[in-house]
Amino acid sequence: MFEIENKDLNIIKQFIELYEKIESKYKEYCIICDSIRKNILFQQYDKNKENIKIEEIFETLKKEQSEKIKQEQDEYRKNLIKEQIKLIEKEVNELKKYKEIENLYNMMYYGNLSNYFEEEEQTKELPTKEYKKEIKPTKDIYFNKKSTITQIYIRVKYLYEEPNKPEKLDNEILNNIIEFYKKFKQPIKKFIDENYESIINTLKEIEKPEQIEQTQIQRTK
Repeated sequence: MFEIENKDLNIIKQFIELYEKIESKYKEYCIICDSIRKNILFQQYDKNKENIKIEEIFETLKKEQSEKIKQEQDEYRKNLIKEQIKLIEKEVNELKKYKEIENLYNMMYYGNLSNYFEEEEQTKELPTKEYKKEIKPTKDIYFNKKSTITQIYIRVKYLYEEPNKPEKLDNEILNNIIEFYKKFKQPIKKFIDENYESIINTLKEIEKPEQIEQTQIQRTK
């Protein structure tokens, strides 16, 4: 039997939704990045520059290619270059709307909730153990307040999904996850209270009507 109440499930639901909304938008961000990097013209400037931001590479590309256009005598080639620049620029402008997504994703994926523990909890030593995203929880779960938000998300999601799962977790594993959640309940709630609204507003900025239309057009190419 579950030893957590409906209000706990609501907290977990909000936490899961927040994580998954950010993850979904980050995937969109990656799709746009991949599309830009697959452009033949862009690839000429992207070699051995993996650590340089796409926007910076594009500015160099645009400057150099604009000079080439001035010198190009072949009108067909000139227009071809112009079209390629426009295509890349359109995607780069789309990418700018996602500028906060990478930061949010890194914060959710690699960050932890250690700063959200109550002051008296900050001094407690908790055992450490790393868990990979694809590994299911085992019977030796440890409570580490430096567990990443991703690690917390993976574990507490079992509590939210458990009632509807055809294959149930054994009681010992389930109880361990419940205990894990209880350790993180207040930090999770505090994190949601302090960040939920601002994160949702950031995500809404990306979903403006013109952005949705532009994204749909791009995805059908």
